[in-house]
Amino acid sequence: MQDYNQQQRDDQQYHNPVDGQVYVTDGTWQTYSPASPVPEPTGPVKLEGVRLLADEQTIAASVSTEALSQYIKSISEAVETAAKDSPTAFELLLQFELAADKPVFVQISNQGEVSQELLQKIYEALTALQAPAVSGNPVPFQAHYKINP
Repeated sequence: MQDYNQQQRDDQQYHNPVDGQVYVTDGTWQTYSPASPVPEPTGPVKLEGVRLLADEQTIAASVSTEALSQYIKSISEAVETAAKDSPTAFELLLQFELAADKPVFVQISNQGEVSQELLQKIYEALTALQAPAVSGNPVPFQAHYKINP
């Protein structure tokens, strides 16, 4: 398993552009990045970051870190496959909610020029993925991608 560095951000609110909600933390938001450098992606799709929309204890009680990490990797692969031939540059902010005994809830927000057909292709690829087993509270998170940056 990879080691991660941790950074704190002092702002206590996150204004979510996807669902319009404001997420609040009791303390500080934690940002994690790999302790050793990760090679820059060579393809047209770049994962800018992942934002957990619930506290670490809630997520850890609901899904294993390894299972969530593998799922996020499969999301990146699905986005890469669906968007690899896009002629335009755009960004995606994908929001997921994993819940016990429910299909994965996926919302897509985009910025830049992208066709509805490509957004539909991405959505279908994401909803076809096998999500990790979740018990307890739902696990909401976001993944931010740049296509042809």
